[in-house]
Amino acid sequence: MFGIGWLEMILIFVVALIAVGPKKLPELAKTLGKAMGELRKAGQELKDNIGLDDEINQVRRDAADAISGLQHTGGPDSEKEM
Repeated sequence: MFGIGWLEMILIFVVALIAVGPKKLPELAKTLGKAMGELRKAGQELKDNIGLDDEINQVRRDAADAISGLQHTGGPDSEKEM
């Protein structure tokens, strides 16, 4: 997950249990779970937006290439002039 093993997770749990107390630990875990879910959701939305930007940039490049190709060949009416 984050490069921490079971031993580290147990140690974090014990420290949290001592620091927060057994009564508030479930509430803290619930809050942290919700926060992690929101972070994952935001991360996925960011990835999706970056993917859309890549697609838009690809369409722009394709359009620019097509326009450039038309300019080099003299445009679609170049055959009529010959």
